[in-house]
Amino acid sequence: MGWTWTYKRHDISVMTFFKEHGFEDEKHNILDCAVVCLREAYMAYQVPKGIVAVICLLDYRPKDAYNFGYKDMDEGCGPGICRCPKRILEKLSPLEDLHKGKALEWARDWRERCWTYQNRPSVKTGDRVLFHHPIRFTNGLEESMFVKLARRGHFISETTGCRVRISSYREKEFTVVGRGRKEWIP
Repeated sequence: MGWTWTYKRHDISVMTFFKEHGFEDEKHNILDCAVVCLREAYMAYQVPKGIVAVICLLDYRPKDAYNFGYKDMDEGCGPGICRCPKRILEKLSPLEDLHKGKALEWARDWRERCWTYQNRPSVKTGDRVLFHHPIRFTNGLEESMFVKLARRGHFISETTGCRVRISSYREKEFTVVGRGRKEWIP
């Protein structure tokens, strides 16, 4: 349940690393791997019963001898992270073939959260975005309606005109209430 730290050459991919370091044998095979934000790896993993999702948290320590760390779990462990790409989710076998009991319940919940995340609306420059819960900033501003700016994570408050950065805004609950119009951006 802890982290595994080891050495990983800089010139090999995460998928190649896992293939070379014990994740594959005659009965188990990595079919696909996607790394999200350098800190999460999602794998479609062939096991005798079907294709299961394996999730790895990743960490890097470039100045250490053991420069690569990972914490692996399958979907039946109920991982908290849920940004698995659609291409991995679409390859997975039906849950009833893979899990039983609590693991089935946790895997079902994890897949549902992943699909919810993937089906969120995209936000483009000029879109009016209403967050379901007001966001409080260090300058005292508390607001829920913003207009998306061109820079990643940057918005402008619709009421005050303050420019703000909302980190991880895709993780928050929001609705796009108006599609991009140039006149909304000052």
